[in-house]
Amino acid sequence: MGRKTYESIPKKYRPLSKRLNIILSRDDNYKQEGAYVYQDLEEVLSDLRESIPFQHNINYDQVFVIGGQQIYDLTMPLADKLEITHVKKNIEGDAFFPVINEYLWKITMKEDHGDYSFITYERNY
Repeated sequence: MGRKTYESIPKKYRPLSKRLNIILSRDDNYKQEGAYVYQDLEEVLSDLRESIPFQHNINYDQVFVIGGQQIYDLTMPLADKLEITHVKKNIEGDAFFPVINEYLWKITMKEDHGDYSFITYERNY
């Protein structure tokens, strides 16, 4: 996740439990207790391939990206699966998830819950 996304999580929930919390930040002095801070996505991916940093009960074969927009833009070309919550309301904001190209992605699961839907997309290969 990006720094702004991390800081948007209420302090009592940071770092997110039972997860390896990795923050991408351009600030090489940025530190957060219980989280690993990187400045470069390639370095993150290289370390994850080697299960570094190591934590018990972490599935290193599966990585979740939780935002923000710049992090999504960086990682979307690498993804093979998207777990998206579509909120059916007009919400003002200044950051957005990238457009999901229907030719590159297919819906493999959809659950409607009134004001929101959970949708799984898988990359068309």
